[in-house]
Amino acid sequence: MSLGLIIIGIALAIILILLFKFIGNYPEPLPSIKDQKEEIRDVIIIWILFTIYVVIFIFVFRTLFPNSWSELYISSHIVLTFFFLIPLWYIIRKDKVDWRELGLTKKVESWPVAFFGIAGYIIIGFLSFFLLDPMNVNLISLILLIYSNAFLEEFIFRGVIQTKLERATDQRKALLHQGIIFVLIHIPYDIFLYSIMGDLLYVVLLFILQFIHGLIYGLIFMKTRNLFARVICHFLTNWTGATILLFLQIL
Repeated sequence: MSLGLIIIGIALAIILILLFKFIGNYPEPLPSIKDQKEEIRDVIIIWILFTIYVVIFIFVFRTLFPNSWSELYISSHIVLTFFFLIPLWYIIRKDKVDWRELGLTKKVESWPVAFFGIAGYIIIGFLSFFLLDPMNVNLISLILLIYSNAFLEEFIFRGVIQTKLERATDQRKALLHQGIIFVLIHIPYDIFLYSIMGDLLYVVLLFILQFIHGLIYGLIFMKTRNLFARVICHFLTNWTGATILLFLQIL
């Protein structure tokens, strides 16, 4: 499986380089905010809250649903909606942020970036299906996971965190820092995988891939200024293999 991660990592690196250097233009930076320290403080609060949620997800919800990953994801993200988005909503409301700045808009600044990102992650999804073990998930769970896994994470990390970082710093720092935060959030899960598999190389490779994913997600969001293109890419990352497996079972 480590070889599979290496192959996927090479494909992701190519996508990252093309997006960073050649595909799509960087938009005008978001307006800077006077109280930059408050924006950074909000990001740290969101980071801490989400880390707590991830730990609860691994060590509490996994115990409640030991045999069903789909029920585990869906139930935990329903809880996330009510108990995490409330403080997040307060942070957004107090700043009077335009929801369009968070990517919740029909407008797409760069269609080439959106199409390239989606096409790239279709390829990544197929590579994952053939090189890694896809998860067996039913149709209803897959539909719900569009919201509970793809939308919520993208709204939090790209829509809110990356937007706040860009308002407080600049585009490149925002891109890098949100990628770092994204991968740090996955550390508890990576440690959990290591405790099960005992394969340090696999976990290290997965950690690197998570960072590359975060950078690519951030680039697509920044260049399109649209959250929904990112939601599609995120869903393809996690669930293309499950979708193919479900389709083959139906046939």
